[in-house]
Amino acid sequence: MEQENNKDFVHYAEMDETTFWKLIDESRTYSSEINDWFDRLGDLLRKLSPKQIVGFRLTMDRLRSGLKYSIISYLDFDGLPEDQRPSGYAIECFIISMGRERYYSIKDRVSEFFNPSNDTWALESVYRYEKFDQSSEIFQEKTGENPDKYIEAYHRLEELEQNKEQDNDQEMEQ
Repeated sequence: MEQENNKDFVHYAEMDETTFWKLIDESRTYSSEINDWFDRLGDLLRKLSPKQIVGFRLTMDRLRSGLKYSIISYLDFDGLPEDQRPSGYAIECFIISMGRERYYSIKDRVSEFFNPSNDTWALESVYRYEKFDQSSEIFQEKTGENPDKYIEAYHRLEELEQNKEQDNDQEMEQ
C-alpha cells in the first residue's frame, strides 16, 4: 500500500458512476443465483487497484445515503423469522444491486420499489444482501489495511474544502 502513497488521500475519490454500474451489471448478468452473483462481484473487485476499491466503496456509500426515504417503513417484516428480517443496509444494497435504472427510479419514487419489473425477488431473501458490498474485505485482503481510514480521510478533506470555500465566500461578501 505504501507504493500508492497512502498519505496522498486527495487521490482517493469516488468511482465514476458509469464504471460502478458496469461492475454491478456485469456481476448481475453472470448468474441468476445470488451467491454466484456476489462471488462474481467479488472477483471483479479483486481485479481493481486498492484506490479503485476505495472508490467503489465511496460510490456505494453515496448511493446508499441517496436513498433518503426509508423504505423499511413501507415493508412489513412481522411474518418473517427474526434472522430473515433485512436491515436498512441490506435493503439499500438490494436496491443498488437492481442496477442504475431501478435505483434511480426507486430513489425518486419509493413506490417504484413495489412496481413489477424484470426483477424477481422475495422479501424473505433481502436479508442476504448484507453481504453484497465486499469492498472492505477485499481491500483488506489486498493491502492488509482497513479502508475506513482512507474513507474517513476522504470525507474529512471534503469537509475541509467545503469550509475553505465557505470562508472564501464570506471574505468576498465583506
